[in-house]
Amino acid sequence: MQSSEVAIAKNAAIFSAIEQRVLKITSLKRAVRLAEYAAKFSNTNPAGIYASHLIENHLQALAAKAEAKTDHFQTEVRANTVLHVMTQAYLAGGHTRVVERWIEFDQASSHSVVLIAQKKETIPSALEQLTEASGGGLIRLATEGAKLGHLELRKLASSFDKVVLHTHPYETMPVLAFRRGAFQRPVFCYNHADHLFWYGTTIIDHCFEMCRLGLEFSIDRRGAFSSSLLPIPMPCVDFKPNDKMLARQELTISGSEKVFLTIASAGKFPPKGAINYKKLAEKILSISGNRLLVVGLNKDQFEHVFGCSLTGSVEFYGHVPYSNLSKFYLAADFYLDSVPIGGGTAVLEAMLYGGRPIVWLNGYHQPDSYIRYAQDWDSLLSGSTFEYDELEPNRLAGFNADENLLQHLKESWLLSLANYADTVKRKSRTELSVALREITLYDVNHYESMCSNRDRVLVPPKTRHMSWLDKAAIWALMSH
Repeated sequence: MQSSEVAIAKNAAIFSAIEQRVLKITSLKRAVRLAEYAAKFSNTNPAGIYASHLIENHLQALAAKAEAKTDHFQTEVRANTVLHVMTQAYLAGGHTRVVERWIEFDQASSHSVVLIAQKKETIPSALEQLTEASGGGLIRLATEGAKLGHLELRKLASSFDKVVLHTHPYETMPVLAFRRGAFQRPVFCYNHADHLFWYGTTIIDHCFEMCRLGLEFSIDRRGAFSSSLLPIPMPCVDFKPNDKMLARQELTISGSEKVFLTIASAGKFPPKGAINYKKLAEKILSISGNRLLVVGLNKDQFEHVFGCSLTGSVEFYGHVPYSNLSKFYLAADFYLDSVPIGGGTAVLEAMLYGGRPIVWLNGYHQPDSYIRYAQDWDSLLSGSTFEYDELEPNRLAGFNADENLLQHLKESWLLSLANYADTVKRKSRTELSVALREITLYDVNHYESMCSNRDRVLVPPKTRHMSWLDKAAIWALMSH
């Protein structure tokens, strides 16, 4: 079996070959499709590469040739307006909650959201209501799903004071829409995928990071223009000890049971080598008096992921609307984070309700506020984290008083935002090289959390919509 370092180097060589192929393409539409494939390849086959200025600059050069000067859309700017750019918004998960809370917290600005490729995903009603209440609106691009809708996006954004990107890592449309020389307003990025390759480093003026490691990483490994810490925004939770008792009664949980809660979608659970959620859950359920509540996937989905179900005191609830999650958080004594892919927002919310987090120390990016609870895999399986001190002050009162969580709450969060949001200006930038250098321990940890020991083989993304020439070239690369 090849080592992680050898596998990373092979993946990097394939990525570089795809990158070079993109640079030879003169059709913008074709180059965009292959560029998006390159990002997806790097994120399913970790290559120790987290940005490509070469691809971004090439796409922008092709776009510039095809555009007229009138495509720069120099319109009047409305003060104190923010446009949040998303590929898709979701009912579940922390990605959309960040945007909702940003709008809710920053009441000094009018916020709008544009969805690049929402497709059939249901738009959360809370997102629509919050944008309207702030004086903005929610917009779906008329060219939704079209790879070259960047001119529509640029025209829309040209009247906004600030632009914030919350797009998927493979998304190239902002790179074209907000290229320097064609767009004059500051462009920010909220780095919700700080462990993955993503496009946008050549066009953003400032990157907001969820954790300190991400802050250092974006400058060192992505060549980001500038970065600052902006933690995941969280609501201030107000509850009484009696609320916990009522929540447990509603879920028919006895006072003597110790409750463990997991909230995550099915995509976060597929095992990677020894890192297997089912093993950890079985360890918990083997202890008398423990009960596990799993929200986000149903029993059939669990069996599809793991090949069999769990036995013991476990309930699967499937999808639960966000507005109904509080009773689960209130009822829980512990929050068991999903593995191998964790859920930062859900862990923080559980802590706010007084739950002690059980988190795997994955060796790369995790929020600073709960990293002290994270443990290596063997320590988690030992069961030492399944106990708590009955006198622990935050367990019944919630963790709102925990100074490590204060940075996520409205007052502190707005201070972190204000430090940079009003001072960053659109600037020219020096080109930086972010080519793979020495493979680091971070790269190895990232690779091994994404790729199991038994399947260290290439996982090629789908080549749908690509030209047959590019498909043939990719499959030739994969076969060597």
